[in-house]
Amino acid sequence: MKIKDWIEILQKENPEESICMHYWQVDDVLEKAEEMGEEINREDAEQILEDMERHIDSEMGVSWTNVSEGIKDFVSNRDKE
Repeated sequence: MKIKDWIEILQKENPEESICMHYWQVDDVLEKAEEMGEEINREDAEQILEDMERHIDSEMGVSWTNVSEGIKDFVSNRDKE
């Protein structure tokens, strides 16, 4: 989901109401990939984030482990091509 999509959703909400949310950005994925020694670009990181969003477990949330696993899956699939 793009930031503009979240903005559109949030504009429909009461601005005085409290919420709790956490978001992950492309730079988070790029930094984690670098830390893992994996080379990916911004487009790759966007694909990883989109895949994470599609498979999110709302019961468990998203953690750095999910980010790492998303990177590993992406790189593994890319290397098979």
